[in-house]
Amino acid sequence: MFGQELREARTRRGLGLRSCAARLNYSPGQLSKVETGKRRPTQQLARAVDALLSTGDYFERLWSAANHGVPSVASGSTDDPLIAHELPNGKVVFVPASRRQFIQGVGAAAAASLLSTIPAAPAAAAEVKPLAHFQAAHRLLIDTDNMLGAANALPGVHEQLRSLHSIRQTAQGQDGQDLVNMQARFAELAGWLCQDLGDFEQARYWLDRALEWSYPAGDPELTAYVLARKSQLAGDMGDALGAVDLAHAAARQAPNERIVAVAQTYAAHGHALGGSPDATEASYDGARSTAERFDGQSPWGVWLDDSYIDVHRAHSLSTLGRHDAAVETFRAAIAALPAGFHRDRGVYLAREALAHAGAHDTAAATQAGLQALAIARDTRSGRTATELRQLDTALADQGGQHAAAFRDAMRDATVIT
Repeated sequence: MFGQELREARTRRGLGLRSCAARLNYSPGQLSKVETGKRRPTQQLARAVDALLSTGDYFERLWSAANHGVPSVASGSTDDPLIAHELPNGKVVFVPASRRQFIQGVGAAAAASLLSTIPAAPAAAAEVKPLAHFQAAHRLLIDTDNMLGAANALPGVHEQLRSLHSIRQTAQGQDGQDLVNMQARFAELAGWLCQDLGDFEQARYWLDRALEWSYPAGDPELTAYVLARKSQLAGDMGDALGAVDLAHAAARQAPNERIVAVAQTYAAHGHALGGSPDATEASYDGARSTAERFDGQSPWGVWLDDSYIDVHRAHSLSTLGRHDAAVETFRAAIAALPAGFHRDRGVYLAREALAHAGAHDTAAATQAGLQALAIARDTRSGRTATELRQLDTALADQGGQHAAAFRDAMRDATVIT
């Protein structure tokens, strides 16, 4: 099983046998024997594969299961959440786990209130309806990301994706379609988490998988939303044309006004990256008016409101060199941000600080930058870290007491290095 999983994982990432072997310090012949089951993998190889393919500890657990066995499934309290667990033969079972184990499974000491969203486990694993528990895990992992950061949520998302891949092999009919829809949703979430951590290549990989799986899921809203998310990623990567083109594709396919408005918001920043202020403002105006017309129901873009559009417009204003206007817009939008959006507040404060630096207000830039830095320590957001590194460079050019204080704080903040 280890060898088959390795071959499939490296193929999905576009790695040939020789290229993968070179990166793992193996000969192609040795790695081929591992993949075909003629050579047993070592724990060192398993860890190296996890590091190379960004798979958490998946391959190390495969190695451990093969060498030490898998713990037996024991009954648990009906108040415990269920965890999808893959056996060495590829079968997925849902086993009761203590709340402490579930928290550790997503990598953080999450608040007890998060766990209240997990449905109570049935008395026997055979009674479990997998979809409901994947939905519950998806909600909990989104909350984990919002409160504790992407690094704490991503291992849990990878675990659910692995379980979905296995359980889908035997699912048929509507059950199979529902599960591939859930698989696409987890892939979109993985893309978002990788994007926030600054790993744009992995973000693009997972968004590509989400788009691919959205078609057999038969969910046009999801397809359009993923296209909009790919536009947002293109904007974060500085790809002006890609951001605009993907946003237009999302708007063409969107079945409701809210997703169109999300796409218009991301298209606007693409126009800003391309240096087109008139197109930027027109796209933001379009996003506002389109969002106001939406009066239906949709699970996508529920966070889209005037404050969200404003904070993205502020980023675009700063990109266009209109730093004073960006500062005022950032301040108003950040003040209206809901309390639970801790990580996003850090990103926006860092961008506000950059706008202050662009306006040559070093003291205000330092103040906002230090607030963002404190949040970055908590959330380990790659997006915040990227903005703060740019601020560090900008303040180095300006000099002065305030700039020196921020730069000292940056040197002490290992999360940003």
